[in-house]
Amino acid sequence: MFNLYDGIKSRKRLSSKVPEDSLGTILIVYDANPPVYEIEFINMYDGSMDSLDVLTVNEFDIRELSEEEVEFLAERHRKA
Repeated sequence: MFNLYDGIKSRKRLSSKVPEDSLGTILIVYDANPPVYEIEFINMYDGSMDSLDVLTVNEFDIRELSEEEVEFLAERHRKA
């Protein structure tokens, strides 16, 4: 189960705007079984970090960030 404000990545293409491996943040955790999440996905590919879309997805559509991804994002944030 994921928690509010967790950073995640999409496991697959979720929409025409959200390709596989897109970065997102959990905005809402819905009380369902299995859990359902409202997530804002951002564009990390061109450096803009603009919002791509806000989608409601299940836990099978997303994955946790790896340690390397967390370190990369932290370093990028420090440089900004």
